[in-house]
Amino acid sequence: MKTILGILVAGVLFSSCSGWDGESKEQFHSSCMESLLSSGKTEAEAKSICDCRLEKTVKKYPSVEKALENMDKIATDPEIAACK
Repeated sequence: MKTILGILVAGVLFSSCSGWDGESKEQFHSSCMESLLSSGKTEAEAKSICDCRLEKTVKKYPSVEKALENMDKIATDPEIAACK
């Protein structure tokens, strides 16, 4: 889950506080993919996990700002961690 925290911190550089724009989502997904690929996941596995993590994070936290305020919760969220 440290990956998610890093993704969110990086994402704030590319986001607006009013929501998750396309660039914010792409940055989140790209960082997630890089992390999972470097940890040995296949491209298909990483894409599936990152798609799921992004979807669940955006649903729970409708803005990047809200996500950043709740990084501890995201890092320990069993629903987000369960993405496979």
